[in-house]
Amino acid sequence: MKKKLLSLAVASIVCSGIAEARFYIGIEGGYTGGAKDTKKHNAQLNNVYFFIPGSSTLGDMFKDKTYTSNGTTYETEPWKGFNVALNLGSEHFFVSNYLGVRWGASVGFTEIMRDSTEKSATGSVSYTDTLGYIDAELSFDVMINFIARPDFSFGIFGGVEGDYHYMVVDDQENSITNKIESFLSKVTSRHAMDVSGRVGVSTLMGKHHRIDLTAKLPIGYVVASADNKVKIASAPVRASFNVGYKYVF
Repeated sequence: MKKKLLSLAVASIVCSGIAEARFYIGIEGGYTGGAKDTKKHNAQLNNVYFFIPGSSTLGDMFKDKTYTSNGTTYETEPWKGFNVALNLGSEHFFVSNYLGVRWGASVGFTEIMRDSTEKSATGSVSYTDTLGYIDAELSFDVMINFIARPDFSFGIFGGVEGDYHYMVVDDQENSITNKIESFLSKVTSRHAMDVSGRVGVSTLMGKHHRIDLTAKLPIGYVVASADNKVKIASAPVRASFNVGYKYVF
């Protein structure tokens, strides 16, 4: 009986402390970097796996790679490009607007490119690979305000995001990718699924205008295979750094 009364009391406090539950619609965009997973994973056909990238994968998104094979030197830049998305969702604040949660859904587009050079005794050849994806995302954030006034707030947030990507641009037909990774180019799927962590800062001005600075860092990705083909993959692993605007109703 005491436990039931305590639960009711806590629920009453939380409910009475809810300040607002407001929908929003917005747009965001920014820089996206990518790299091949540095960790080697064992995967068998006709199975689904959730892989966590190697610890150095994030660092590889910001540095060039050079290696030599059969007398030929290959210089490859990391994947880099942009993303843009429309999003909508709802934010819910309580404890006098100092603590809140937010969920969101978005659809957008990501394009990433990389330049590669092949150097041999007969000369050098340069290539550019381009990948483009339509993205669909679901996210959840916990928000903490350091300043919580009726017409202005400022704070931080952190959360998790699940992403689905469908490749619509695959400009690699004569690129170095197919020469070095000919096997992968035959089996890589147009479908990709991954999970990212989200951290950032957020400010609400004039009760309706929210500005977010967001970093999305990779947590893991899904690989599913069947009939000797990769059906769902995530190549390359990605991270994004975005600026977003939301109109809060």
